[in-house]
Amino acid sequence: MSAEGGTNETRRELPLPLDRAPWALGVPLSLRLIACVFILIGVLSVAEMALQLVVFGRVSIDVLGPVWILTGRGLLRWRERWRQWAVFVTWLVLVGMIVGIGVTLWDLCFGVRGLRYSRIGSIMPGPRAALIGEMLIAAYSYWQQRVLRRWDIVDRFRSPPSAPARRRWQFSLGSLLVAVTFAAFLVARVCSDDVKYKVEHHGPTFLGKPDRTIVGWTYGTRTGRYSNHPPELLYVILHGNSPPIRMWSSSSGESGIQRADGTEIDFSRESQLFEVVGEEIVPREGRVSYEEFQDFIRQAAERPDWSIAGLLEHARRLHEKREAKTAQ
Repeated sequence: MSAEGGTNETRRELPLPLDRAPWALGVPLSLRLIACVFILIGVLSVAEMALQLVVFGRVSIDVLGPVWILTGRGLLRWRERWRQWAVFVTWLVLVGMIVGIGVTLWDLCFGVRGLRYSRIGSIMPGPRAALIGEMLIAAYSYWQQRVLRRWDIVDRFRSPPSAPARRRWQFSLGSLLVAVTFAAFLVARVCSDDVKYKVEHHGPTFLGKPDRTIVGWTYGTRTGRYSNHPPELLYVILHGNSPPIRMWSSSSGESGIQRADGTEIDFSRESQLFEVVGEEIVPREGRVSYEEFQDFIRQAAERPDWSIAGLLEHARRLHEKREAKTAQ
């Protein structure tokens, strides 16, 4: 009822035209996030190629690097072909991750001979870490393909709005996050030693015993660069005077351990203790700490049982002594 005329009048809101509907006013947050992920991966790939050439002197070509940038740009501009390409790539990644999860689970349950996982910096992840990473990527890929195939998103791509006027760049928290991520990536790649953990390989070391026999050992440690904790013992190989292993190092500062014939030693089963039997490097059950191993090799000349079983027995006795001392 109006105040002047006293007549009843019902107000009815008219529906907004499609070009002003809420879902058409801008790029949805989910699609914006997907586009930013594509662009970020592309920028890091291009930066990696430049760093490999300028800093490390190596030619590394990643054709898909610029494609990821164009994919993100096409999604932000409602280009249907780029959406179809993103859906195709997402399905490939999702299928690959499902296959990877199956292989990793099989490796955890039954073991896969010769299976190696991708190195992250100087860290070689085991099957459990690889499984977690594959599951996270698979979950993100599933969510991404659902967003890219959602009905309102598909309709918007098939009937895109007119291109908005170009705006001048303005500072935002999103641009700050991209800049910080890019800067951290450049620092981590240029400073090859700028890693959370530093992995070192020690040996082979040999010792002559009073009975004129020669024993030897080779081991690897991982030390946190930002903590004062004792090193973590990664692996131990007990051998004689002619171990079938050799150390290697590269110009980029990486190092590792191989068999004498140049093949890699399988550390993927999370075994810590190894023993040379003939020409074979045999994994053994059990684990010891860095301090227990150091105490064992300090008494190497006096030990009649130079084996993994002797090392485990020595660690057990040290553990019992610590418990007895604590109980007092």
